Amino acid sequence: MKNKLTIFVTLAIFLFSIIGSPTVSAIDETTILPFGIYDQYRNYWDTYPEYMVNQDEEDYTNTTTIDDSEFISTDIMLEDLGTITKVELRANGYWTDAQRSIVLQPYFSGIYPGDDHTFNPPENEGNWSNWMEITSDTNAHAYWDWTDFEDLCCLVRVGGGNNGFNLWCSQVEIRITYTPE
Repeated sequence: MKNKLTIFVTLAIFLFSIIGSPTVSAIDETTILPFGIYDQYRNYWDTYPEYMVNQDEEDYTNTTTIDDSEFISTDIMLEDLGTITKVELRANGYWTDAQRSIVLQPYFSGIYPGDDHTFNPPENEGNWSNWMEITSDTNAHAYWDWTDFEDLCCLVRVGGGNNGFNLWCSQVEIRITYTPE
């Protein structure tokens, strides 16, 4: 029995020297950021456009204009919390009178458009969309860094359809998943 144990320990030491010792990886953590600025000189929704960025889930901006859009940005500086593994967006909204969707299109470095991410909100009462991953969107950063959020923007658009609708949106958020260092 002693010889078998010696052989096992010797084999284990040999294998660890070849493949390395096992490590325990850190559990990923998340942080959620709001968009805090809207472009009051270019694109914004019809009524109370500032509500989309005031971080109050009960305040809704509204539009009745086909193809309307609002350009929002973060303008936030973050400390390095670890290695970023995923970046996602979500919106809170609803529609009345006729169904419309909310389309989120990230703009990386403030100028490079990403892919469209569509949220079909519920009727009459606000609710959050599912998280929509933008980590590998067209024009996304190959390797995300914490400084990439200083100028991350999002175009929030009305998705297709005819007149006779009211579309409401209270917030758009970013969720960053990272492995702490």
